[in-house]
Amino acid sequence: QALRGLVTNYSLMMLSACVRALVESRRKRTPFSFRAFIVDLPLLLQESLTGDAATACFVCVSQAPANVSSSKYALDFGEVFAQLSTRPRRNAPVPRIQMLKEAP
Repeated sequence: QALRGLVTNYSLMMLSACVRALVESRRKRTPFSFRAFIVDLPLLLQESLTGDAATACFVCVSQAPANVSSSKYALDFGEVFAQLSTRPRRNAPVPRIQMLKEAP
């Protein structure tokens, strides 16, 4: 179970680094590649972070004194995502007849 927690934290850390690099590349107008982040989570979310999707990130924090450091890390993680902006577009409606023709 400790290994699972370690892998999850590593994936979230790499996702945060990936989003930071993506935001920086957009700011500098330089190309960005997800291939530099060979972790499942950034690759899984690639289309959501760069495509036409509206992306949301929910961060849970606790006001308990014992959870202060975890809450701070969670807020830092959320702050990185707040800098990310996507340009969602509505897909053009496809007529029902055309969908039926294209169906297998």
